Amino acid sequence: MKPVNSVSFGQMGNAITTAGTEFTDIPDGMTIVAITPLTGVTGITTVSANTDVWPSLSAAAIPVGATIYGSYTSVTSAGGPAMVYFG
Repeated sequence: MKPVNSVSFGQMGNAITTAGTEFTDIPDGMTIVAITPLTGVTGITTVSANTDVWPSLSAAAIPVGATIYGSYTSVTSAGGPAMVYFG
């Protein structure tokens, strides 16, 4: 049995983005809940449906291996691929 909060940490699946391409291939009814850069990512741009709670990011510098959490409808990774988690 999974803990109740495991859905918020991407237990509903994931994907790898392509550098420089906007990623929007999100399963129906879900959002991107976490983003982890895999290589030398110089900037991540996100779009959020609820910017009052999860502001959209514009070329935010996220170090390799760090994870940011939120609720995003698209992600663009400028410098390399990133892992996105659904929830």
